[in-house]
Amino acid sequence: MQKLPRDYLVYTVAFLDPAGGKENKQKTKARSAIAVVSCDAANRIFVRDTWAERCATQKIYQKIYEFNEKYKPLVFGIEGNAQQGLFCDSVAMDAYQKGIDLPVQSIVHPTSMNKDFRIRTHLQPVVSQGRLFVQKDQYKLLEEILDFPMSTIKDLIDALASAVSILPKQTFISKVSEESKAHLEYLRESGAPVDYIEKQAMLHSRADMEINTMEDYLNLLKGGH
Repeated sequence: MQKLPRDYLVYTVAFLDPAGGKENKQKTKARSAIAVVSCDAANRIFVRDTWAERCATQKIYQKIYEFNEKYKPLVFGIEGNAQQGLFCDSVAMDAYQKGIDLPVQSIVHPTSMNKDFRIRTHLQPVVSQGRLFVQKDQYKLLEEILDFPMSTIKDLIDALASAVSILPKQTFISKVSEESKAHLEYLRESGAPVDYIEKQAMLHSRADMEINTMEDYLNLLKGGH
């Protein structure tokens, strides 16, 4: 398996859903969940790590600081709806008192948007375009993704969707497309044969849009096809 060098990952964020007293449809107490994701210049998204557990508050603090130290996210979002906003404030205060540099940010979801709709809104475009990369050993997350929306357990996929929602949108693909258009226009103006221009257009299209695996991406960066 090829590994993506960290230099290609331009932005990393983390998100915590502290769960609190929330219950799912089976009246089972929800787990607290964290998702850490990074995006590259081509707006592909890589799931770096996930965690979910029903646990005491101090264990949640411990996991926040552990993930913050390991991945150094530029934003560590915490769900801020209702009483969870108070939890976000308490985390920020605790980190300050301990001298921990934690880029915590309260994320308030629209109350009109339920969990399933939020997950679909943020993840469906990424998944359908082949831009989401999940590690093979992230079994629990993969299970939630494959079972969605039928499964009643959605803590990890919900945290993932929220993390994706706070990632900035990159513009590499659009820039590549503009360069492709400029190159094809140059070929037309220079009088290149039509069949050659059509072949180049097909190659540019593949390079710009049809990147479905890590190997495809690394080949593009190396200038291959």
